[in-house]
Order: sequence, then C-alpha cells, then structure tokens
Amino acid sequence: MSEEQEFQLQKKLYAEMDSYPRLKTLFTGRPGAWKQQALPDRIARSLPAYSYVSDIESGGNEADYVIGSDGLVMKGNPQAGFTDISSIADREKNFKDGVCWRNEMILATGTELFRFDGHFAKPFAPKVKMRSAPFVLQPSAIFVQNDKLYVFDYGLRYYTFDDQGWNQHDIPKELSQRPFKGGGGKGPP
Repeated sequence: MSEEQEFQLQKKLYAEMDSYPRLKTLFTGRPGAWKQQALPDRIARSLPAYSYVSDIESGGNEADYVIGSDGLVMKGNPQAGFTDISSIADREKNFKDGVCWRNEMILATGTELFRFDGHFAKPFAPKVKMRSAPFVLQPSAIFVQNDKLYVFDYGLRYYTFDDQGWNQHDIPKELSQRPFKGGGGKGPP
C-alpha cells in the first residue's frame, strides 16, 4: 500500500468514526422518574469509539461519583446533576472501578490503583507488593469493608490494605473452577 493510499484510508476511517453511536447521556433515577445527565462531549468523541461509564460510587452525604473511560470523573448527585471534575492529565487513563475510602476516592484501571484528590488521579502509595507471579496488578474489583480496602486481582488473589500495608491472600484454584457448559454432554475438550 502506498503512503497516499494509506493516508486516504485513514482519512476515510476517521470520517466513518463519527457515524458510530456515541455515549452522550447517563440516566439516573428509577422507573417512571428518570433524569437525564449529559456527559462531557470529550467522552462522546474519545478514541477508541467505545467510551464507557464503568461505575457510579456513593461518597455518602457529600456526593456521588461517575467514573469511566478517558479519565472521566464526575461529581454530584442525581437530583442536582453531575459536573466533570477530572483533569486533562488523566485523559489517558480508563477507570474501571472506584470506591470511597477514608474520605478519598480510590480508582482502578486495568493495571494500577490511584488516589483521586478531587482533580488529579495520583498513583496509590504504597504500591501493592506481589509475592507470586504474575507480578503485575490486574484489578478486577475493589471495595471497602470494615475500613479495609480490598482489591481483587485476575491472578487468583486478593489484597487487603490496612494501616500496616498490603497483605496478599491467594484464592484456592478449586474456587475458580467451573463445570464445562459446552454442548453435546461430552464434557471438557
């Protein structure tokens, strides 16, 4: 493919990208009483074209938070609406989960934890120390219980954080095994 052909193909693909459905609105409420919340235009125009809202987290009486791709962090409530409080510096982060812990918002991407200070997402310190492979954190879920921060990892382990630091707990492999659901009753391949 020549450079000119490649350029023309890229131009065509970028023009077609605007034809994809865009995430522009979030609805909050309950059946019969929905309220429309507009999302920032940058979310609708983010690359790749599949922007998302990944979590809505309650900060108690203070506010609720909406988090998602392209560094999205919005603060507010369903009655008054939500305001984008994220920073330009965080646009390369795609937040997948969040939790309020000790008056802080803790955010997770696919490989890292962050403390959100109300405007910037800073790497969570101290970092999770892994004592078994794979040595890369891959958070699948985070939550708080009894003032402890829990991070579940795709590597069959979870971590708890208290005032002394991180503790790793392995999940037994037999708890992750599921029966084969394939057709024909032949069992696993």
